[in-house]
Amino acid sequence: MGGIALPALAQADVHASMALLSQDNPLFNDTICADLLIARPEADDTALWSALESAGIADFVRALPKGLDTLVGESGRTVSAGQGRRLCLARVLLSPAPILLLDESTTGLDRPTELAFFEILRHAAVGWIVILVTHAAIPEGIVHRVLSLRNGQLHAINPQII
Repeated sequence: MGGIALPALAQADVHASMALLSQDNPLFNDTICADLLIARPEADDTALWSALESAGIADFVRALPKGLDTLVGESGRTVSAGQGRRLCLARVLLSPAPILLLDESTTGLDRPTELAFFEILRHAAVGWIVILVTHAAIPEGIVHRVLSLRNGQLHAINPQII
């Protein structure tokens, strides 16, 4: 990372460089605001709304009677799977980490919601290094390079854009 072999870096430095959005990234039984602030506790409302805009969920949150102060319930049970995933994406986008690691982040979403998520990600992640691990079919124009892991080896699927 940054020209340094990972084993030579302190684990805390590696962790601080990455923000993770996984298939089971939870929403907590708290307000939307508190959930977002997990990524960057000092973030102000402007930063929160910017992350929500980037994640394509700001209008939904604005329409809620309590806005940022809305309780989402354990595991986000008061929102749809797609809304929950976008709230988690907003939390990741608040992180100061330069690398986004998305691990099966569209699992459980129907195909139209998955496609919408990928499109939001394409716009929201400009300027970030994004590592997207997925079994999903990725629409054209979302990623710059596709690698396949087979038998413990990485293989380029589309070397013409590498």
